[in-house]
Amino acid sequence: MSIVLKGTPETKPKELPPAVEHEIKFAKRVAGSAAEQKQALKDWQKSQPAPKPAKNPDVPIKAVSPTAANIEKLVAVANSDQAPQEIINQKLDEQTFFGTAFTATTVYEFIKMQGEYTKRKSSRATAATADAEWAQVVKGAQSAFASAGLKVTEAQLTSAAKDLAGNKRQLETIARIANSRVATNKTASLAPATGVAAKALDVGLTGTFAPATALIIDPNALRIVIPNLCSQPFAQGTFTQHWSHSWSLTITYPYWCPIWYNPLRVCWATATIASVSVDIGLNVGYKVNCCGASASGQAWAQACGTIAGITKCVGCTATVVGVVGFSRLPVGSQCAYGLGINASIVCQVFGANVFTATWSFGYSVLGPCPPPGIC
Repeated sequence: MSIVLKGTPETKPKELPPAVEHEIKFAKRVAGSAAEQKQALKDWQKSQPAPKPAKNPDVPIKAVSPTAANIEKLVAVANSDQAPQEIINQKLDEQTFFGTAFTATTVYEFIKMQGEYTKRKSSRATAATADAEWAQVVKGAQSAFASAGLKVTEAQLTSAAKDLAGNKRQLETIARIANSRVATNKTASLAPATGVAAKALDVGLTGTFAPATALIIDPNALRIVIPNLCSQPFAQGTFTQHWSHSWSLTITYPYWCPIWYNPLRVCWATATIASVSVDIGLNVGYKVNCCGASASGQAWAQACGTIAGITKCVGCTATVVGVVGFSRLPVGSQCAYGLGINASIVCQVFGANVFTATWSFGYSVLGPCPPPGIC
């Protein structure tokens, strides 16, 4: 997905607070050279702390019916270049999104077990017991769905597996999601099914959006010339800083993880649903004189939709959260004033933080040096 943060008033999220103006004084210390000033910017950027991963709420897993139409909703999200918004387009809320991921990957595991069954049936060494063991595998799949609140028959499982195996696009997408899984240490044993019924797991089936973080250091300092920097209280204006970054929309969720002799297992893993990119043009408003400066700015992109009568939103915000003055460098008869600006980027899906970044960049003002005693 390419999320473009524009910051137009018509789309500003209601919960986004007003932009805060951050003020600093320029360093009185005079830098010895342009290289020293550049190094001061680098040192400041390296000192910025990486954002801490958010603790997102748990989402109860409720499996959806294993139909091709339901699985296609997840496939559409995974293959969209606007994945978070596609969740809205597919009318998926948190619970149905996670439930669809659970269903799709459980059917995928069932297909893999069908392959093992076929192999065992064709071997003289295992053919005699293959049918009885396969019956236990089927009960394991039924128990997995039952633990997520859905009763399924063997005929439904067989039909769903046939549909998924016969749809190349869907199969490749679900296989990609399954193969991206990084297992956690959490597992649970399923209650054996009786017919198509099973008791719920003692360990609740829940998933969560896995947060991604980044510390972005932009090495390019924007330069601006203000000839009358000291002759008025403040010179002011705006500039746009551009930035882009890619990250993965990931979830931590439970899935049926059978082995032939133990089909009553559920495992938890973190899986990648889609690749996402954020493209930001952050408009920064500034006020500056030869003693100090201030900066503020916001940008945002948001998509909302009504799902089951409730408004759900996805999107990102970028906000200037700090500014620092780190050097003053004589350049001929003038001075170059160096400052750094920190911005925070937060992307959310239904209120869960899926990506958080700290983005720091430099800003250099060329103007008169401060007269003695003015600052």
